[in-house]
Amino acid sequence: MEMLPGKNIKRKKLYRIIGFLAVFFISVFVYRLTAATSVFWLDSGIYLPAVKEFGIAYPPGYPIYIILAKLWSLLPLPGMDFTMKVNLLSGVFAALASGVLYLIINRLIDRGEPIKFWGIKNSIALSVAPTSSFSHSLWYQATYAEVYSLHTLFVALIIYFLISFFETPADVSGALTSRQKKIILILAMIYGASFANHPMTIGLLPFFVWFLWKQKRSVKTDKKFWFAAAAAFLLSGFIPYLYIPYRAAQMPYINWGNPQTLGNFIDHILARNWTGEAGNFVFLNQKFFGNIRSWITLTYYQFFIIGSALLIFGLGGWPAGVAGRVIKKALLMIAGSAIFFGIVYATGEYESWLLPAHLVAAIF
Repeated sequence: MEMLPGKNIKRKKLYRIIGFLAVFFISVFVYRLTAATSVFWLDSGIYLPAVKEFGIAYPPGYPIYIILAKLWSLLPLPGMDFTMKVNLLSGVFAALASGVLYLIINRLIDRGEPIKFWGIKNSIALSVAPTSSFSHSLWYQATYAEVYSLHTLFVALIIYFLISFFETPADVSGALTSRQKKIILILAMIYGASFANHPMTIGLLPFFVWFLWKQKRSVKTDKKFWFAAAAAFLLSGFIPYLYIPYRAAQMPYINWGNPQTLGNFIDHILARNWTGEAGNFVFLNQKFFGNIRSWITLTYYQFFIIGSALLIFGLGGWPAGVAGRVIKKALLMIAGSAIFFGIVYATGEYESWLLPAHLVAAIF
């Protein structure tokens, strides 16, 4: 006897909540056991004193991470000193990202089947998400003070709401529905906030340009709404940076670049010491091809033989329908942008730039 649709939906929502919490708490528990107990390598030694004093980290300042880490450090977590608490915060971000990954996969496999069949498919989501938590790249970033697990969480949230947007039934007139507008505003705020965390989020810009092009009819006919979306994007990205000149004026010991003047502030948030040097970017030279080799190697260590085989298999199959095809194209664009920028940027933390691509690969 089939379960009634209303009870079916409620049961599915309950299972999703339980699944999300299970993925989150299991991941946090393991991250707590394996987190660094002190300062760990270069960036950790920069972020920790900046958080401790609520000072100014190196350009572009990473304000949303510094603010969140400072607030987190004030929590009375038993048996943990300041450094251990901030290190664990990276694990919390990574665990949340894995929880959202579970919700993403759960949503993609849910095509209205009876609860007994859906429950079997749901076990796939429950197995993939923890596997992502304890994969090579994400686990590494989840164990010490760093900004990349927070970036992974932002990307996971963007993907989740992106899928929600494309799977929302369209208005018969072709105009955006009220639900679709709410989702766009959420996407604008999340993507804007990600710019206050790390500039690597610019790698998602080609995707969002494509997304706007897909909505070009609405952009022309509903200018007030898109102006509000642009304002939400700009404000969520800029407001966290306001703490930088305010705090710099109080002359903290950690005051990188002294960005209390307008000129210094602009130089700081634009990270001109990085972006202004052509040597930071490579193309068709030895370093470029070396980055490609690193990408292939790190992808292998991320998924190994079985995972790589499943990834290739998953690329060939996808939910049917227009929404499924659009979502697949969007995910490939997000992964492709992350891979491209990871290859052309001469960074010493190459694998961290691949995290969005690894997230997409886990979905496939």
